[in-house]
Amino acid sequence: MSEETADQRTFKLVAIEKSTPPDKAKGTWYRYVIENELTSIQGFARGSRVTVANNANRYVKALNAKNDPSRSAGPWATQRRKAAAANK
Repeated sequence: MSEETADQRTFKLVAIEKSTPPDKAKGTWYRYVIENELTSIQGFARGSRVTVANNANRYVKALNAKNDPSRSAGPWATQRRKAAAANK
């Protein structure tokens, strides 16, 4: 199994384009694409282009924070949770 690098896990907002609204929806809709080297996430949101971009960028920051190896609790985190649950 190959090791992932930090660059492969780093997500970026790569596209925002105007979209047709979903059935019976009103307003202006945009499609956004967030990618890293391993996967792609596509979403749709209503609002101005600036609002959709700001929200998508917040999502990117949250994804990157979740994937940050320096925040990892290490291999023992799961064992600690299992032990705590067993002691209840």
